[in-house]
Amino acid sequence: MQIIKITDATSIQTGDLSESDVWFGLLEHLDTNNLVEVQLRDRIYWKLPAGDSNNQRTCKNRFDHINFTLKRLVKQHLEDRTVLRVLDAGCSDAITSCEWFGTFPENTKIEMLACDLHTKFEVITSQIGEAIYRDDGICIQFKLRNRFWTAPFLKRTIKNKAKSMLLSLAGWTMSNMPLLQLTKSTVSLFHPEALSLSNEKNGFRLVQKNITKPINQEFDLIRIMNVFHNWHLNDVFE
Repeated sequence: MQIIKITDATSIQTGDLSESDVWFGLLEHLDTNNLVEVQLRDRIYWKLPAGDSNNQRTCKNRFDHINFTLKRLVKQHLEDRTVLRVLDAGCSDAITSCEWFGTFPENTKIEMLACDLHTKFEVITSQIGEAIYRDDGICIQFKLRNRFWTAPFLKRTIKNKAKSMLLSLAGWTMSNMPLLQLTKSTVSLFHPEALSLSNEKNGFRLVQKNITKPINQEFDLIRIMNVFHNWHLNDVFE
């Protein structure tokens, strides 16, 4: 087991992580050029809240069995294409999109669009804590000193709605107090490897998309994974 110092005030063990160990703000400080910290980032991301008592739950090799089947189907039905237009929707941090991208025939030009509903978050930091906002402006975590609260923002009970309102109010209050010295930063939710692959100008693109809205583009192959949950559809339709 190793202890990694993430900031002057925060250290984390590389052993077993509990959900009480993780918050979105950790991703801001990890060194994406350090293999150990990238591996730690993957384990933190696995446990980050996604809503309705769910977690992000994505990791390398998660869809290997699906990629194997898709590779066979592409060979059977799409092998004659010189250009293959691919959509990977609900890609989370897109690490599984990277792996899928690497399974296509070498003689086929791949144009892959990997997308998710939420692709970044904003960290607002002050002397007393941090407020974490989703890219749609919803406060999802609030950290005060060494304790943080996660918003059950996709739960539909009065009790949890009240909790969400209180959390959002706490985050808004901290983010707008004139006496506090505030710093703001934006952090991508995409995996470092996905960001690196998208920068190579090789047909792999990362975007923010709501798949319940029209996409003005045609595709030959579409993969949609882990999207059709009630909590997710409630979120995008409201």
